[in-house]
Amino acid sequence: MDAESFRLLRCIVDRQVQRLQSVLGEIPREQRGATYVTFVELHIEALIRLKDGTSADYLSSTSDLERVVYGRKLSRIKYQLDFLYLEVFEYRNDVGRSDVPSGLLYLVDYLIVDILKASADPVIHLHGAYMYSTQRLIDRWELLNRELGVAWSEPVEPIIFNLPGLDFGNALFSPILAHEVGHSVIQRADLVAEVSSRLDVPSVESLKAVLASTDPAVDDALVQFASWAEELLCDAIATELTGPSLLFAAAVFLPASSAGIAGPYHPDPSQRIKLTLSQLGALGWMPKLESECPNILGYLQQIATLSVAPTSAREKFLRDMVDLSMPAIEEVARQYVVTRTDWDSYKEIEATLSEMVRENIPPSEIDGTALTPWQVVVAIWFHGIKSYGDDSAGLVASVEDRELNRLGLKSVELIRVVELWKAADAVSS
Repeated sequence: MDAESFRLLRCIVDRQVQRLQSVLGEIPREQRGATYVTFVELHIEALIRLKDGTSADYLSSTSDLERVVYGRKLSRIKYQLDFLYLEVFEYRNDVGRSDVPSGLLYLVDYLIVDILKASADPVIHLHGAYMYSTQRLIDRWELLNRELGVAWSEPVEPIIFNLPGLDFGNALFSPILAHEVGHSVIQRADLVAEVSSRLDVPSVESLKAVLASTDPAVDDALVQFASWAEELLCDAIATELTGPSLLFAAAVFLPASSAGIAGPYHPDPSQRIKLTLSQLGALGWMPKLESECPNILGYLQQIATLSVAPTSAREKFLRDMVDLSMPAIEEVARQYVVTRTDWDSYKEIEATLSEMVRENIPPSEIDGTALTPWQVVVAIWFHGIKSYGDDSAGLVASVEDRELNRLGLKSVELIRVVELWKAADAVSS
């Protein structure tokens, strides 16, 4: 690269750095999500050092071939800065955002404590897709981190929570968000490997041998099964935490009508619902479901036992592996989740909690004891079904009830207020 072209490219790089630093400088610090800014700045600083070193090497070089190499390095730096530009544009309004209900922010905090079990700084992002997801930036930027030698050493890390931009305040779908937080858990602790270690080895080897007789790509099939197992683990963790709310939310969100079809990364919704029903049985919820919503329960039980003819030997192997692994998945999830939403703990508060929801009173505590957000979400789900009907249309109508969702989020907000008020270090009057 000739000297003038290198100078032009360096000026472009300098300007992009200044632009990014200017935008980041306007983002408020000491607020929720501010670690995102620090994380990006570490990469900008690394790129500045790389740019300065590359420029010095170019100026001191007398070899045309070396100068071509240094020009390519500077072009790579520009490409990386352009990537950061896209990132900063996408998330610049998510630090300290105040346009979402406080109850939603607290709900995310509870998920971090209950499922992630780590210090995390949530970056709430309203996404254009109708989806929920979480992303650890440390993992998502792994290649860039390695290339630039950037390491995050702070005790709190930024994690992005993607919410549907037009329906971010949906309390009844919070179990789906719980499922997504499970993915961040699995990125930190290999629970899939833990499940695999509990499987009956002769049974697994037998299934592998059957597959190998017609399809030699057994290892590739095992990689795909790991993706399926991760999804099932996230379902299982969310079910332990949120109880029957996950069953109802998943029936609408998957949706249950897609049962019979498996994907590259997601198992058949039929098998997912089967796992959730099995867990709810272990958590003691079946008598309540049979009395409260027998039609919905019957429909989902029918879905769970759907007979599907696999389209290939590989698909049969994957489905058989799911069936084999379900007990282990339940065990791992049960051991991971500390605070479960089981029937025994819920039945003690059911009457009072149901009455408060029916009267549109945001529940926060009963007899001086703070409720959990997940007990409230269960209560508003049952209220929605009772209000709109014990069928699939009733499930959808419940999800779309704005007032019911607002009641749920207001309850979560008040639960947190009660906790803070009663904390040992709270300021007394």
